Amino acid sequence: MSPKCITGIDSALKGLAIVTLVLDGAGAGNIEYEWLEPAKTGDQFKRIQTIQTLFEKWCRDIATFGGVDAVFLEAPAFGTRNTIIPLVSVYAVVRLACMKYELPCFSVSPNSWKKAIVGNGNAKKP
Repeated sequence: MSPKCITGIDSALKGLAIVTLVLDGAGAGNIEYEWLEPAKTGDQFKRIQTIQTLFEKWCRDIATFGGVDAVFLEAPAFGTRNTIIPLVSVYAVVRLACMKYELPCFSVSPNSWKKAIVGNGNAKKP
């Protein structure tokens, strides 16, 4: 069995939480965590641009060093009208960067991954 590399991404205006699980041929695994955070600014557009720059560098590095088998991106969950456009913008930036670097990317709704992991689709994040 060949090594498997699976990445999960939780995107937000504050930054991107990236967790990668690397399984070796024997089924043992290693978990890596990264937090890509843009500098604090009141300008949402600049934050989104910085997230794009940081994530494209991450994608380029991953693609250069062997890629991943799958990227699972948490789909946006809309809390208020003020956050819809910025959250979708960050989501789109991540999807486009994955496409650009030919990383297989799949959307996962917050409720479905929570149900699969903790058994309750309405579970709150800690």
